Amino acid sequence: MVEPILSVFHQRVKRGIKRLISFKTYIHRCRSDESFKSVDWYKSIINETEEGINLIAQYNSLEIKNLVKVKLLHKHETLSSSPLEEVMLYLREILREIQDVDSYLNYFLMPNLSETEKGKIDILRKDLDNLETEEKIIKNLKIALMEAESGHELACGIISARVIVERLEKIDGPSDEERLAKLIAVGIIDNKESSKFSSKAFLDAARSSRNSISHKNDFFPTGAESLSILASAFRIVEWISKYQKSVEK
Repeated sequence: MVEPILSVFHQRVKRGIKRLISFKTYIHRCRSDESFKSVDWYKSIINETEEGINLIAQYNSLEIKNLVKVKLLHKHETLSSSPLEEVMLYLREILREIQDVDSYLNYFLMPNLSETEKGKIDILRKDLDNLETEEKIIKNLKIALMEAESGHELACGIISARVIVERLEKIDGPSDEERLAKLIAVGIIDNKESSKFSSKAFLDAARSSRNSISHKNDFFPTGAESLSILASAFRIVEWISKYQKSVEK
């Protein structure tokens, strides 16, 4: 019964992180000379910081072998009267620890994944926070990561493949080779001899993703194969986002 209970707790942690990030973004947009008490929703933000601290304390109190502990934090008694800069630092501190809680729970709950696979998923999850693209793409990648964590190789592979195919269609051209040429032309992919890996990675990702979508009945990737497609999806999304920005300029 430990894992189902831990999974529910993990979902609370994820929701808490999402709300804290939202509030941090909101405060960042406020005037730096404002006092925290004058900011809209400051009471809600205080409640969320307290929830974050409670989640960290509950996590540290879990008596589960090999579950790494994180730094305990204390309630800020004068937060409402603090300057916004201090509030921002406090939010960042809570986020740093509760995101570590999220990472450790991810590792613990992953089903029979190798350390290499766990490491790749962890890196991709961190990359997701810095990925600039449409919300629908972020949502697909989040789901693909969850499927990878759950050991659902087929679901992870198909979702990742459809992201790649959808992103490739953002570049006009009759073939993937033509699309690659456009990325090279604007300097997104370096076509020098020392960087041919990027060109090969682009074409391999395009080919494998199209095959995955068009031959679903024959597509049964291993864990390593589905993670490879997922990693390619991240790379393609990043390249296409850069291309779209270059076109807009």
